[in-house]
Amino acid sequence: MADSRLSVFDDPECYPGLTLAQPYAGAVLLAAQGLPGKTIETRKVRFTRVGAEIVVCAGLDAWEDDLWRVYNGLVRLHGVPAAPFDLAMSHSGVALCLAVVAECRLLVKADYSRSLWWDERENARKPRWAWVLDKLRPIKPFPWRGSQGFSRVPRKLVEVIGG
Repeated sequence: MADSRLSVFDDPECYPGLTLAQPYAGAVLLAAQGLPGKTIETRKVRFTRVGAEIVVCAGLDAWEDDLWRVYNGLVRLHGVPAAPFDLAMSHSGVALCLAVVAECRLLVKADYSRSLWWDERENARKPRWAWVLDKLRPIKPFPWRGSQGFSRVPRKLVEVIGG
């Protein structure tokens, strides 16, 4: 049983689980599979646990307006085959991959191809942070519901594919 007194980052029985809406969770999964995808998560808050291994989860939300923009960027411009793209986007309410947050720095416009996000006006008002993801590895998907922030994902449920 996880010790609720410990930080989600210090609990030896759990990984911190970061839940993303689609199409962003699927784009991280594509990167974990070695395809062009999302390797920078953008947030309004700085990530202070650089080097932490996290589980990236697909939430129940899907941002339809963003789906077409991400499709155009990954499939049309970067050559991701449609079948793996569609499969990655079909995930909802599951854990998808492991990643290490290797760096946290201010987001810059040149990060767009790796973050799939840039809004000049919003970033001018309040700069966003680039959580640079590294050592991405797909896992056998399993049902998971998280919320904003981090949730505790039991390590015993995480099975790396091909590893």
